[in-house]
Amino acid sequence: MASSPPRSSDTTELTPRASTPDDVILPHARTEDGEGLHVLRKRGDVVEAGTIRAMREGQPLHGELVSLAHREGTPLFDVSVLHDARPASARGRPPKVATRAFRDGWDRIFSKEDPGDEEPS
Repeated sequence: MASSPPRSSDTTELTPRASTPDDVILPHARTEDGEGLHVLRKRGDVVEAGTIRAMREGQPLHGELVSLAHREGTPLFDVSVLHDARPASARGRPPKVATRAFRDGWDRIFSKEDPGDEEPS
């Protein structure tokens, strides 16, 4: 069965987020399976070790979707983030797990202050 080309409503245009000149990677070795590269990434003052792999249709993203541009005359690549698929906790923000109304109801039901526990006077 032949697949039809995607219609414009089926695709999402990804535009790179403004990256800093300090967001670069240095590839240094192939992964054990040969499908990716081990890299060192410098973002600002932080240096991280990681891997990069090609995207595969139908496979989930584990991290960021990035675009790389080679810096001429160096082994470095400039990084532009297209999409951040990391969980909110990994991005430095706590996940929003409940609304204010939910928390208020939770406090009313499970509050440690029980009117029946008051000391008799």
